[in-house]
Amino acid sequence: MAGVRVGGRPVSEILAEVRERDLRHEFRLIVLRGSADDPDRTMAFKPVAADAVGADWTVWDVESVRDDTVRLLVTEKRLDHNPLYATGGPDG
Repeated sequence: MAGVRVGGRPVSEILAEVRERDLRHEFRLIVLRGSADDPDRTMAFKPVAADAVGADWTVWDVESVRDDTVRLLVTEKRLDHNPLYATGGPDG
């Protein structure tokens, strides 16, 4: 998905890009525990079935899993920053 701005966009938009490239996809839900300014904040990634992911959920990053498959890292709600980067990171 080189050249595609991903962070902070809805699942529906990113899936259109994925399909255009004839790629398969899977999802991981980003699970955050603790507040953004908590030094003990933790993050986990939970597999989630495609039919459980809403079109309006937010994609924060896309990882290559295999040549023909990507993994979308998502949250159910839009956050004020990209949770994958301490600084608010790429596109977030």
